[in-house]
Formats: sequence, structure tokens, C-alpha cells
Amino acid sequence: MSALSAGYDDDIDLAYLPAAFWSLGLGNLGQAALWTIGLLPYSDAGLVSLYLEDVDASELGNLAIQVLTKPGWVGRKKACSAAVWGGAPFPNNDN
Repeated sequence: MSALSAGYDDDIDLAYLPAAFWSLGLGNLGQAALWTIGLLPYSDAGLVSLYLEDVDASELGNLAIQVLTKPGWVGRKKACSAAVWGGAPFPNNDN
């Protein structure tokens, strides 16, 4: 057991993981939560439903403080870009 994971046992099998997540806001905390969900050991991540809500578009200032935001996200709705990060097909609209 490492010092960084005190109390964690590598032999523990997770029996249940949520089948759906609803994220209200994809700023600093919302993106960190989404990134963490992406680390969960799902046997088939394609069966997980993500409901992402945020009316804001990414801005240049978000690049330095939001874990998922990339330069290509600037000017696009955060929810749309985060959905693509999560595996959704790229949307047909500009936002």
C-alpha cells in the first residue's frame, strides 16, 4: 500500500458503479468530476449515460484552470465539448 492511497486495498472488487451521471455545470469542479468519472473501471464505458448541462461557452481564461478545456473548446459550449470528450459524436452545430 502506498502512502498516497492509505486504506486502499488493490484486491477490492467494485461491485456497483453508477449507470448514469448528471453534471450541472462544467466549470472547474464539473470538469474535475467528469475527469474522475472517466477513471472509473467500467467494463463497458459505452453503457454509461452522461447528462451534461452548462449554458456557458469556454473562454481563453478557462484554459489555465479547467482540467479538460483545450484551445479548440474556446467559443464552444462547455457541455457540447465535454460530451465529445466523453465519447459522444461531434455535434452538427457550431456550439
